Amino acid sequence: MAAKKSSKSKAKPTSKVKVVTSKSEFIRQNSKLPVKEIITKAAKAGVGDISAAFCYTILSEFRKKQGNAPKAKKTAGEHEVGTGRTTGKASPKPSGTSLSPEAQFGALILRLGTERARELFDSTLAKVEQSLK
Repeated sequence: MAAKKSSKSKAKPTSKVKVVTSKSEFIRQNSKLPVKEIITKAAKAGVGDISAAFCYTILSEFRKKQGNAPKAKKTAGEHEVGTGRTTGKASPKPSGTSLSPEAQFGALILRLGTERARELFDSTLAKVEQSLK
């Protein structure tokens, strides 16, 4: 007697399952999830052990290539290290008013940052003392 073929067709999965070729690819596919969730999901999917450091590294490289890397935020008037320039924030001087020299000096200190302002003040003071000798 011949075996009876089932008349029922095999059910197709309703969700698309992505085929993962590597741990890195798995992390990239789930880049919108927090790192802890990616690690948990990878363990459940049988991808393998993924460390948080590895995950952060892959996400960083991926976001740089995508142009979505988080930007470092700067506070108003923060000095860019090594460039001699500030971040281009607006001057604390209100428009249409004249500030006293003391107020201008204070505003410049805030704009330059205390460290850079002290360096400039010390170098200027040394020049003045040198010229008085």
